[in-house]
Amino acid sequence: MTTFTVAPSEPGFLDTNLLVYPYDRSEPEKQRRAHAVLTRLAAAQAGVVSAQVLAEFFVAVTRKCGPQPACTRSRSFSARTSATAPKSTASGL
Repeated sequence: MTTFTVAPSEPGFLDTNLLVYPYDRSEPEKQRRAHAVLTRLAAAQAGVVSAQVLAEFFVAVTRKCGPQPACTRSRSFSARTSATAPKSTASGL
């Protein structure tokens, strides 16, 4: 069993799997749990996604889901959660 924990006071990098599971109907329990974690993170405006994770996410979702209707459920999740501009951790960026 995969365990997801969220500590909004200590934002960290999100793993690719956490972003992919909401799109994966073959793993309904992981899909439900990942959706719950992402919803909490979005509400807390916590979590960081690297460019590498975004690239891995794109490859995983387009390979696994493709243009099939199975992927449409999670589109509603992304529509409900708003992306915010990344906060810079380096001076002058």
